[in-house]
Amino acid sequence: RPATRAGDPGRNCQLSTVNYQLSIVLKADVLHLGLGGWAGYLGFHLAHPGGPKVLSAMEEALGLENMALTHSWNSLSEKGNMSSVSILDISKRTFEKEDHSGELGIMVALGPAFCSEIGLYQWIN
Repeated sequence: RPATRAGDPGRNCQLSTVNYQLSIVLKADVLHLGLGGWAGYLGFHLAHPGGPKVLSAMEEALGLENMALTHSWNSLSEKGNMSSVSILDISKRTFEKEDHSGELGIMVALGPAFCSEIGLYQWIN
């Protein structure tokens, strides 16, 4: 059953399950890219904002600092989960407000049943 209140005993269990499942998927993808524990050291991170639980789990699974997914959090807050188009909004926000010339970064998108797509990119102006 969906948790609706912060004090709901089921909430922590659900969040732990989401974190655990997403952590397994993302860590496997990051290892496949050869990044190991280096995802937090990349120049930029473009992440599909499936929801607050998903973004929190991404930050934890990838070992990111608190503000690494700012554009994802802002997009979710201002526009909600727009499905596939969300990653385009986040890309636009990042490209307009930041310059990571020559740096490597990742783009993470999620689909149904915890499938994920992750790509390693280099920022070229």
